[in-house]
Amino acid sequence: MAETFTFRLESIRRLRRQARDSQRRVLAKAIEHASTAQRHVQLLNEQLQGNVSRSRFARDTGPIDITAMRTNEFHQGWLQRRILETGQSLGERQYEVSQERENLAKANQQLRVLDKLRERQHDRFKLDQNRREQAISDEAALSMYQRSRSANNRREGV
Repeated sequence: MAETFTFRLESIRRLRRQARDSQRRVLAKAIEHASTAQRHVQLLNEQLQGNVSRSRFARDTGPIDITAMRTNEFHQGWLQRRILETGQSLGERQYEVSQERENLAKANQQLRVLDKLRERQHDRFKLDQNRREQAISDEAALSMYQRSRSANNRREGV
């Protein structure tokens, strides 16, 4: 007697859930690439700071070696260019992350719409089912009342 609830758009809901999960994986990869670029920028900055401190120490402690100084300056310039390039790459990666977050938000919203629709249809189904059961119960009670009344009337001789 109790029929089960079936959501007609379940296959679309399943596809949207898969799309959301796929978007989560894409976002995770984008975040991973951005964090890798961030670590690379930090590493290059640490190398630059170490190079600057070594050149200051070398300059302050003894005679100046022009060749070592020029090599050090060349290396610092190279590190600064790499920091700039990696910083630009980091900016691009962060933009990708923001775009993927927006895409994930859209996918979540599309799934929530179907989930909400499913909830409403399920609630409506339960309400209809309860009404049908109540009608059956009322009908049974009414027929029992009528039988008992007719039985009472027969006993009284009416």
